[in-house]
Amino acid sequence: MLDDIDLGRRQRILIVEDVKLNAQILVNALKDTYDLRVAHNGVEALAMVREEMPDLILLDIIMPEMDGYEVCARLQSDPNTRDIPILFLTALEGDQNEAYGIELGAMDYIRKPFNVLHRQSQDPQPSGAEAVQRYLEKGQQDRWFNQDS
Repeated sequence: MLDDIDLGRRQRILIVEDVKLNAQILVNALKDTYDLRVAHNGVEALAMVREEMPDLILLDIIMPEMDGYEVCARLQSDPNTRDIPILFLTALEGDQNEAYGIELGAMDYIRKPFNVLHRQSQDPQPSGAEAVQRYLEKGQQDRWFNQDS
């Protein structure tokens, strides 16, 4: 039902990134449009999700304490959190890494290093911020068109 959508609320993104510079780049690129929270490891991320459900999680894979794959698996195993979209942030190369993340339940990948500056129109790869924007816009459209009557 349309009553379930809070049209005045900004979408919430949880950024899970252990490298503070990378987290700050994403925050600077997204802060004017989204409500952001930042976790610097997987344990902290799971605690933040329990406190307040995000609309999207940008999840680094290689982190201390608990890697992004484990965070994704735990979120997917919980009926309360399995529907939160996850975009992995990774510098890992190889189709096997991407396939494994998708198999765990991630929606897609954003490759690092990401460029959040304005890009040339001939560059077909979107920046990290552009990829997030496109994903959230598509998700918002899906919510509008998939409402129960």
